[in-house]
Amino acid sequence: MAKKKNNEFEIDQLRKDKMIYALESIALAFVSEIIYLFVSIILGRPLIILAMLLLVINVGYFLYMAVGNLLRLKKIKELSK
Repeated sequence: MAKKKNNEFEIDQLRKDKMIYALESIALAFVSEIIYLFVSIILGRPLIILAMLLLVINVGYFLYMAVGNLLRLKKIKELSK
């Protein structure tokens, strides 16, 4: 009985973690866009280097989040059985 409750708690935590990482990825993309626009307006021209740096950061975090969420999903399926 205690193990079942522990598994349910762990599944719930894994699901919450998945949502948190996805929201963090969205927030990072939004903040990066704001930073890029702000810097472009201040300097009066777009910066390709900044755009590429922010793109690499966003894609890198997205891949980290996606792999992590796939591993969490796999663990959720294992615990559900």
